[in-house]
Amino acid sequence: MSYRPVSRGFVVIDPNGMPLLEASQQGRYALVFLSQADVIRYRERVTEVRQATKQDYAIAAMPMHRIQRLLSQEKVGFCVIQNWDAIAA
Repeated sequence: MSYRPVSRGFVVIDPNGMPLLEASQQGRYALVFLSQADVIRYRERVTEVRQATKQDYAIAAMPMHRIQRLLSQEKVGFCVIQNWDAIAA
């Protein structure tokens, strides 16, 4: 899976590296962090992370309010956070 950093907003990439912006607008993300420190920082700011069992997707950067919004919806299965500090800042 590829990661594409963006300066504003977010880009969802499928396993073939294609952007899926429409799917992301109605998806639910289970968050997959690349480091334990990121998990700890995330849990300090968000009280509940719902698990999803659908397709795998990667996300390059997403504002906190978008993460919270997408967690409450249903289509996208997994969100890989590459750099939590860039998102939480």
